Amino acid sequence: MISVLKETKEPKVAIPCCKALGQLGHPDAIDILADVLSKRKAPFFRKKWDTQVRTSAILALKQISHPRVAKLLSRYEDDTDVQVRLAART
Repeated sequence: MISVLKETKEPKVAIPCCKALGQLGHPDAIDILADVLSKRKAPFFRKKWDTQVRTSAILALKQISHPRVAKLLSRYEDDTDVQVRLAART
């Protein structure tokens, strides 16, 4: 799942990958989910994710029981994207 998520540019592939990683609940998924979350949609050539993918990453992170997760999610409580912000806060 991690390698697929690193390589894909398709939200239809990224969202289920995020969900699966969250369901596994393994701390090894934290870094890749954090990477997905940090990439906002922008008009440049770098791979960026839309609201749905970023929100899926937050929801997946919330399923992983690890101290790093709370600290990571707190960074997105004031995100410019309303859905991402709400997902991080609840």
